Amino acid sequence: MTHITFRFILAVACLAGSANAQAIYGVDGPAGLVVERAPGGNDPQSFWSFVGTFSCPPALPGAGVVPVGLSLSPFGGPAPEVRGDIAVDRGSDTIWVSDGRDVLEFDRFGTPLSGFVGGASTGPVPSVVPGFVTGLAMAGGDLWITDGATVALVTPPAGTCYTPTTLLVFGVSTLTTGIVSDLTWDPGSSSLWICSTTGVVTNISIVGLLGPGGSGSGSASIGPGGSFAVAPSAAFGLTTPLTGIAWDTAQSVPTFFVTDGYTMANLSITSAGVVPAAATFYNPSPVYPLAPELFSGIAFSARPITYGAGTGLTIGVTGNGQLTTPNPLFGLTMTDAPPTAIAAYLAVGGLGTAPGTIFGSPLYVFLPIISGPFLIDISGSVTLFPVAIPAGIPQSTPAMSSSVAAQWGAILADGSLRVSSGLYGSFALR
Repeated sequence: MTHITFRFILAVACLAGSANAQAIYGVDGPAGLVVERAPGGNDPQSFWSFVGTFSCPPALPGAGVVPVGLSLSPFGGPAPEVRGDIAVDRGSDTIWVSDGRDVLEFDRFGTPLSGFVGGASTGPVPSVVPGFVTGLAMAGGDLWITDGATVALVTPPAGTCYTPTTLLVFGVSTLTTGIVSDLTWDPGSSSLWICSTTGVVTNISIVGLLGPGGSGSGSASIGPGGSFAVAPSAAFGLTTPLTGIAWDTAQSVPTFFVTDGYTMANLSITSAGVVPAAATFYNPSPVYPLAPELFSGIAFSARPITYGAGTGLTIGVTGNGQLTTPNPLFGLTMTDAPPTAIAAYLAVGGLGTAPGTIFGSPLYVFLPIISGPFLIDISGSVTLFPVAIPAGIPQSTPAMSSSVAAQWGAILADGSLRVSSGLYGSFALR
């Protein structure tokens, strides 16, 4: 295992490229679903229902008023609402969801873990913000939350329903036009980006002032505070109101995702202004429809995406499946090998401009380093854990620029080859 881990790290640490890919999470309020999608309008990677009740653990003596339970319900429809949102904690690999009132933390399979009353409290337990929650964003384990007029930074409870510790509170009504419909954390500049119901995106500081433009401050076309309109826009396919924004922490060029609930736009901030992000092999279109989903909020995940079609094997991640650095708990899995499979091999490298072939099967890894053979267990599976990701992946300002592709292959007793689809991701800031 030590040898394999070293070769994997050697491969990814030497890769650098501008083509990046991660998963995007969205909350579909009317359907009551959390949906994980690959960029470019590809089929959902996973989805699960957020609807239900979380039974809170008994309160400790002196803990104050603690709710007996928290619950999330479907919201919005037939159009996506500004109310409600989603955030991903890339450090713990968990997802936070709000229907506008309560805020719940889930593991990546949809099991509730903790929560608190986020907004519009009508009971004895106070909420963090006075109005309905419209936006959530994670920043190093803390959670930013807004009701469209007020922004607060809290340290959320762990495994409980206690009222979170509030670290900062400030108003944002004077910093943009309309209502703030979502916010996102830009770790490259340690600032926030907010989007509004009037289609405006604005950079703000952590104390509620207009920001310097964040990590996109080099663009001459961006106004004071890094403010610019992205909707309504035929070029970006967006209308008003905007419902979600998510900063792409894996790009070397300042890039973000933004949505009106119906369409997703992947946009970059350049010296020429805000433009559609460059098309790639895995994401041919930076503007794409979200149907049938209606997203009331989005969040960026460092979870790698699958792409292409294999010939029977399945590639996956285990442990903390976020491609952040460092991450000592990342793992890779292979499943669905036939009973006649005798050995498995792992290819790790870069992503080419088009798939290649290997012994008649598709190859989705460019200049691969092949590791193996690995023993396939009786269930047809292989697990490599941990495939520890160290600090020191090549980094640029404001974010990571290193990418990695992986693919499994298995040799059968008759000498034929089965392969998985490709797995591709870019190392991201937390």
